[in-house]
Amino acid sequence: MRLRRTSISTVVTIALVATVTVLLAVPGFIAYRAIRAERLGELAERHARKADELAVALTLPVWNFDRDQINHVLYGVMRDQNVAGIVVRLADEHKTTHARSRDANWGSRDGTPGPDTRVAVASRKVRGGSGDLATLDLFITSRFVEAELSRTRRAMILGIVALDFILVFVVRGMLWRLVVRPLRELEAHAGAISSGPVSPERFAGLRFRGELDRLRESIREMVALLNARYEALGLSERELRASEERLSSAMQNSPIGMALVGVDGRWLEVNPALCAIVGYTRDELLTMTFRDITHPGDSETDERRIRRLLAGEVESTQVEKRYIHKSGRIVWIQLNTTIVWSHDAEPRHFVSQIQDITERLRVEEQMRQTTKLEAIGRLAGGIAHDFNNILMVVLGHARVIAAREGAPADVRSAAAEIVRSSDRATALTRQLLAFSRRQPIELRAIHLDEAVASVCGMIQRLVGEDVAVTLVRPDDAVPVRADAGMIDQVLLNFAVNARDAMPDGGSLEIRTGVADVGETGAPGSRPGRFAYVSVTDTGGGIAPEHLPHVFEPFFTTKEVGRGTGLGLATTYGIAQQHGGWVEVDSIVGRGSTFRVYLPLADRCPESNIQAPVARPVAAPGGGETILLVEDENAVRDLVADFLGGQGYRVVQAATGHEALDLWDKHSIDLVLTDVVMPDGMTGFDLANKLEAMRPGVPIIYTSGYPAGTVGSDGTLKEGVNYLAKPYNLADLARALRALLGVPAAKGTAR
Repeated sequence: MRLRRTSISTVVTIALVATVTVLLAVPGFIAYRAIRAERLGELAERHARKADELAVALTLPVWNFDRDQINHVLYGVMRDQNVAGIVVRLADEHKTTHARSRDANWGSRDGTPGPDTRVAVASRKVRGGSGDLATLDLFITSRFVEAELSRTRRAMILGIVALDFILVFVVRGMLWRLVVRPLRELEAHAGAISSGPVSPERFAGLRFRGELDRLRESIREMVALLNARYEALGLSERELRASEERLSSAMQNSPIGMALVGVDGRWLEVNPALCAIVGYTRDELLTMTFRDITHPGDSETDERRIRRLLAGEVESTQVEKRYIHKSGRIVWIQLNTTIVWSHDAEPRHFVSQIQDITERLRVEEQMRQTTKLEAIGRLAGGIAHDFNNILMVVLGHARVIAAREGAPADVRSAAAEIVRSSDRATALTRQLLAFSRRQPIELRAIHLDEAVASVCGMIQRLVGEDVAVTLVRPDDAVPVRADAGMIDQVLLNFAVNARDAMPDGGSLEIRTGVADVGETGAPGSRPGRFAYVSVTDTGGGIAPEHLPHVFEPFFTTKEVGRGTGLGLATTYGIAQQHGGWVEVDSIVGRGSTFRVYLPLADRCPESNIQAPVARPVAAPGGGETILLVEDENAVRDLVADFLGGQGYRVVQAATGHEALDLWDKHSIDLVLTDVVMPDGMTGFDLANKLEAMRPGVPIIYTSGYPAGTVGSDGTLKEGVNYLAKPYNLADLARALRALLGVPAAKGTAR
């Protein structure tokens, strides 16, 4: 701060004047009091003598009661200005009281003096020969003495004041010359220090006296030291500024959100990445707290986490939570928070790193859903394998009984019912295989719109007359590479679900077309141009909590006995096997839309209609030797009995290793082998070994779980002869003859 010109001189002058004034005033006051007391004492003593003299002088006039003489004596005394009044009271009650006063208010006969004249009274007795003749009261005033003393007092005060004025001018002049002016010169030179380094030699030219010169030299040394500090601080400041710029640049250019948050929750600083995550601008966020954008469901967890940080229990936390975007949508974030403490162990602020993980969580959920469906698919395929082996035995024997000549009618009827029930069970296992993408399909280029149109009549009969079925087709054909039978199954499954969702009737719209698809989040989805078929109903819709589970096998919200829960699971598997996917949109109370996306075909066929292919008639065997490899005893016995009855010679093996042993002992014409066997050698492993020993040997594969027989696109591998369990024995006979040809001569049956 700039030194005031009169600050030091004024303070010193006032202090000196006050000191001198006190030193002069106190003794002066004491002397004045002593003089006053002395003067008043002298006045009282002098008038006491005067009262004695007056009493003697009045003795004869009072004795003679000579009024004129009395007045003459009194007038003589009244010439003294200090006498305020005289009262003479005669002892004789019948005589008059004499009173004299120079006060105009005097004149009462009772001896009362004027109001301002009596300051002291000297009373005396006027004595005669026979006793007291009168009483004399002499009133003395100190007014004139006091006036003289007052003049003396004023003179003393004026002397002190004059002396003070002289001291003020003398002291101020000396202070200005010896103190203030040198200090102002030092101030003028020292003021330059605040604006940066100055040369110490700037103070060398100044010359002062005594302590001020030593102060000048100290300031010069201080300036030299400050210059060194300035240089060091300048370097540190540049480094600090560069460090702050690097930190600010890192924060502003960080791809993840970063923020400084006060202990009260207010945003202190945010970077553009965080603004992009939550949709607010920087200025908007700086007027808010993190609580304003936190999902209410995460508030309690946030408060517990902050309390732990402020209590010093942890230095940092990591949590996944939800923010509410400015648009209202939910944003999942991963939040890493660290607390920063001050030097006095007080919390200063939080440093937060915010990463948007919404897409990652969506992909993870999609992967979990896909993995779960894959696991369920493998389980379903395994169940179908074992179940198909059982059905193979049941169906085979039931068909033999139903076709036996001469069997009782009730037996043949029961066998036929067993066949019908087993066929339904076979359809169920095929649905399981379709979901697990293990059902062999025949892919060919077809018109999707024609395939859908061809099944609409069946759908109308299936859903009933109270449901209006509408087909919306595009103007241009929609070519896809698909299995037309599988497409029919997909539509029928959708129709069954729609019928159950509309018990009181409604409408069902089937639509085909081509669409450009972006990222939808559905399992298997991908951007591109795809064909689609959608089925929309006006039923009750699907509850949001059920939507993630609708494609799981055996999941159903229908009452017991109304469904197996495999329809949509089968549809999911068929779509995946065709290289597509399924999406569902549903609003409770308004209905649902299922949409299947399929890859477009490169070429467009002329029509889906194909000429019927005549099935060859099964011919009996000609004594050929069949190597039957099957680990299920009941299936192996059934097939062996059938082939033996057809005129074939059958060599049976339960495992691949056993089949290899029998190969060298017999002349084998054809191998009929199961695919999945328990000894570690599959049907394909066995076939490879046999092909190595005799290239071109005919082989037919059978399995209830066609793993290895289909390619990645779900079609049968080239050159693979495959019969899916449970197969019809008549189909087996036709397949044998197709590979072996017409027998040249009648063979021998086993």
